[in-house]
This record gives sequence, C-alpha cells and structure tokens, in this order.
Amino acid sequence: HGGGHFTNVPELVEALVKDAPSVIKWLETLGVNWDKNPDCSMHELSGGGASRLRLHSARDYTGLEEMRVLRDEVKNRNISYLEFSPAVELVMDDKGQVAGAILVNLETGELILVRAKAVVLATGGMGRLHIQGFPTTNHYGATADGLVLAYRAGVKLIFIDTMQYHPTGAAYPVQILGQLVTEKVRTLGAQLVNSDGEQFVMPLEPRDVVASTNIRECKERGKGVDTPTGEVGVWLDSPMIDLLRGDGTIARELPAMVRQFNRFNIDITKEP
Repeated sequence: HGGGHFTNVPELVEALVKDAPSVIKWLETLGVNWDKNPDCSMHELSGGGASRLRLHSARDYTGLEEMRVLRDEVKNRNISYLEFSPAVELVMDDKGQVAGAILVNLETGELILVRAKAVVLATGGMGRLHIQGFPTTNHYGATADGLVLAYRAGVKLIFIDTMQYHPTGAAYPVQILGQLVTEKVRTLGAQLVNSDGEQFVMPLEPRDVVASTNIRECKERGKGVDTPTGEVGVWLDSPMIDLLRGDGTIARELPAMVRQFNRFNIDITKEP
C-alpha cells in the first residue's frame, strides 16, 4: 500500500495481496519454475517499495516463464483465442452495457465482432507513446487504446494523471533501447549512480521515486551519462552484485540479461 503512497484503492490492494499466494501456487501447478531455496521453499527477495521479502522470480525472465505456461494451458484446454487482432471499439447493448467488442485483424484488415457477457481491458497504459520524449520499457500496445475504448463507452476513468515508468531499461546499445532491465538487478545489490559515480537514490525505493530521480539526474542536474548514440541515462552498477554476493551470482540469477548484453560484447559482470 505504501508503494503507491497510500493513494491506492484499499479494497483492490487487499484483493491483490490475499489472492497472490494462491495464484503463485496455481502458476506452479501449471509448470512455472519459480526460484527455490535448497530446501525447495520459495526463494524470496525484496522488491521496490516493499517492507518485507515478497518478490518471487524465475531467474530474470519471470514474465516470459509465466506466459509460456499460460499459453500452453490455453492450448491444452482448446480455448479459442485471436492474435494480432486488437479491439477498436466496444459494443453496447440496448441497456447501455458492454456486450462485446469489434476487433481488426492486422494481417487482413477484416473487422471481427466478438460478443461477450463480460469484457476485461488489460492493455496497459500509454508509456509507448513516449509523451515525455524518452524511451520506456512499455510494450508496443501500451498506447492508451484501452483508456480510449473505455472512455468512449462512458466508463469512469480514475488515476489517469499517473503513469508508471519502470525505472531501469537499456539506454545502450540502440538495438535494445528501452528493453527492460529487471528490478531483480537492484534487488541483488546493483546501485544506480550518475556520471560522477554518486549513488543518488536508494535502489529499492518505490518505482515512481526511482524513475523520477533518474529523470532528475539526467534532465535537471546534468549528471546523466551520454551514450555513443545520443541517449542520456545513468549507470546501473551491475558488477556490484558479484562483489556483494560472490562470483557467479550474476550468471546464475540473470542469465537472460547476460546473454542479451554479451551479444554486443558487453560483460555486465565487469561493466556497469
């Protein structure tokens, strides 16, 4: 609750924390390979803005691992699904209630009417619009489509003045600009430092605090780090992880990130 500066809807926070254990267990029964301790108990880490150890992960590709098993489960149950077919309009019935949506097939241009008793909009925010002129880790679909669809259908919107940026993403090389650098990197001990080598924020502050201080260092204090391709960012001192936790920690805990940067001859165990 404190991670949202106590502006969250309490009932939604309560539902999230009370449902989380059963959902994590359910995902494990589907096949998610959570990180475990030697005694097979769940390995727990501290997350940004958290007062207790409550972050569960699957190496550094947790989201990918979750989607892998969920996609398999959908196929195993023969559940129909449409890909590359975003919604462009919500359909209302004669009572003014949402009764489905119109989709467009991006490959053929065909319009598809889908009727439904309930519609869930889970499109993310609008970070991919890059309103403030810098890259974000948001996916290509985070262009406020869901907000617009809901608004046009007469749905009351809340908290539209807030937008969460994930604080850490790749600023260089340009081929992976905006790619997520997981929070687990900071959880393991990596520090954010500016061009003078100063640590300017505690790494596990709430995400909005870390993101805003990153922006401040680059835009206001002029202590950002210029990349060879003209972007400005800050250092994430990844070698600190092995110094704090022992050699091999980065390779064991962050294999995807190691491979990602090795492609560009950047060794994150030695270079920030």
